[in-house]
Amino acid sequence: NIQRIWDEYNGTGIQVGVYDDGVDFNHADLNDNYIAGLQVLDNLGNVVDAFPDLAGDAHGTACAGLIGAEANNGAGGVGVAWGVDLTGVNIFGAGTYGDVNGSLANFLAVVNQAASRFDISSNSWGSTPVYDLAGQSLNSTGFANQVSAAYGVLSSTGRAGLGTIITQAAGN
Repeated sequence: NIQRIWDEYNGTGIQVGVYDDGVDFNHADLNDNYIAGLQVLDNLGNVVDAFPDLAGDAHGTACAGLIGAEANNGAGGVGVAWGVDLTGVNIFGAGTYGDVNGSLANFLAVVNQAASRFDISSNSWGSTPVYDLAGQSLNSTGFANQVSAAYGVLSSTGRAGLGTIITQAAGN
């Protein structure tokens, strides 16, 4: 009974980072909840563009809508926590700083920024991206182990020591 819950809680004051193929922050159901000031930065301090690279990249936008599509705006539906502050982190932008299939160090750098930017890190991209070739996730320096270590830091240091909440899909 989500409507009953909304009487007590709507997500106001919560900051969510949607790590996916970008978020269309101009979308009528997201534009008022999208906070550009929370976008992650590259190694030079420049904002990493959160907008989807390709016209067909809509998964991150859909995930953001399920989380925090605006209520009572006359467009589309409403998100479960329609009062949240949303930000996208495009981890599938080819050549984008933080691309999960590019530099592992850059990807981990944008993951680590969740500790200081987001209360919740939403990751609906599965568990083994293309980067995990030749069984690299089975050794201590592999993708899975490094992401697990980064998530450990987030869950213990984010939200001023309360821990950033991490949601990770097992697959799509």
